[in-house]
Amino acid sequence: GQGGVFLDDIHVVITDATKNTVLTTDTEGPILMAKLKPGKYAVTADVQGITKTQNLTIKKSGQTNITIRFPIGE
Repeated sequence: GQGGVFLDDIHVVITDATKNTVLTTDTEGPILMAKLKPGKYAVTADVQGITKTQNLTIKKSGQTNITIRFPIGE
């Protein structure tokens, strides 16, 4: 959340470039780690009725990190 507040119980859906769902989960903490094949994805996160989507590209090696912030806990 805003101001550095960590959130949990976030509904997350990850879809690939062809809009196929590759992961659906509810987080138990502020961090979600997922092993995805190289490619382009959209990560949609929903918490307390607020939905945000962020695109990401997974390369053949290394890690990819994204942060999604919500206007909660200001």
